[in-house]
Amino acid sequence: MRTEAFRGLRRVIPCLLFILPLVTGCWDRLEIEQRATVLGLAIDTESAVAEEAPRDVGKSPSIDATTSSGMDVPYGGTLFRLTAQIAVPGRIPLGPGEGGGGGGGSRPQEAVWVLHSAGTTVNDALQQLQQQVADKLFLGHLRILVVSEAFARARGMQVLTDFLVRHPEVRRTVWVVVSRGRAADLMQTAPPLERVPTLYLMSTLDHAKQMGKLSNDFFGMFASKVVAPGRDPVLPYVEVMQRDNINLTGLAFFQGDQMVGTTARPFDISTYMLLTGVRPGGYTMMVQVPGQADTVMWQAYRRKQRVDVTFANGRPHLSVQLHIDGNVTEKSSDRVNLDDAAVIRRIDEAVAAKTRANIEAVLERTRELGTDPVGFGEYVRAKHRRYWDRAVKSKDRWRDLYPDIPVDVRVTVTTHRLGMKGR
Repeated sequence: MRTEAFRGLRRVIPCLLFILPLVTGCWDRLEIEQRATVLGLAIDTESAVAEEAPRDVGKSPSIDATTSSGMDVPYGGTLFRLTAQIAVPGRIPLGPGEGGGGGGGSRPQEAVWVLHSAGTTVNDALQQLQQQVADKLFLGHLRILVVSEAFARARGMQVLTDFLVRHPEVRRTVWVVVSRGRAADLMQTAPPLERVPTLYLMSTLDHAKQMGKLSNDFFGMFASKVVAPGRDPVLPYVEVMQRDNINLTGLAFFQGDQMVGTTARPFDISTYMLLTGVRPGGYTMMVQVPGQADTVMWQAYRRKQRVDVTFANGRPHLSVQLHIDGNVTEKSSDRVNLDDAAVIRRIDEAVAAKTRANIEAVLERTRELGTDPVGFGEYVRAKHRRYWDRAVKSKDRWRDLYPDIPVDVRVTVTTHRLGMKGR
């Protein structure tokens, strides 16, 4: 018996010796207090920063034209300015009891630490930033990346997307937005509803998406659309108003990773979402009742979209069928008789006509800019691959063909609810 037990033990010991190194505990652990958690990043061109010094940067180290390796910037190279918003341990609100608003005796600047650096690449600027911080920079909780319009137009997004895709800590759900002015301003706003400016901007975008007022164009979607052969990406376009308010003003259009323009007005976001088939609808429009001087406010709550591709004279012909369901939320006068089915039908026709006009304006804007944010090229490539491989072949060629391809738009509208008040 003892011999059998000894033989069994001899078989178990090698297994234990093999498993022991794998259960040695968290040998590489790093306490959260020993991390410099970056919540938001902003990127500007150095020339734009030089025109006007950012607020509250008097104590920031001076920035010279050298890289993190100590080498001079190559001839013709340009520096860009990186602004980071780092969480201060113990001052970030953890729940309702912690006073999440901007009140409660704490200013937003006390919950975060805003630092600045410069470099020729993102990683270069982060290395410069690391020299100013004792703890290791951690990007696992990065939620917002703000890029100035000047940077997105002049240098494009390639240097940013390459870094973000390669970095293992960065989430694909990071919001990337384009700012109308200096991106650094968004890192130093002081909204009264939130201690942390980055979290306020993130909440603004998340809530707009939930209410059907913004599509889910986060970084992962942007990166996939950049490489899509028949579609160009878009990003939210924002600006700072009166220092403390962040306004979503529209969308930034891109050719690949190069920004080429913006929507004409904020309502064009709704038109883009309708064309791309985003189901929730949250925008409200004012329409005049046909045959009357009175108006009603009409709000969409659901969108449906279908794109068909046919051929005429050897080139594609696009047909877009759209349907919108919505409700009447307000009327300007009691003269509008919502009991009359004919009045409701005229309101539906007015909403459809106004929607078609908005769509034509947005499509004309994209043709002028030479970009296809809707992704009509992807429909052609998916449904008529032989034509794509023979006549299109590349994204640049599709951009040349797209402005001359006819797009027929048909819009139908159904009003479902008229409110709780008697009609």
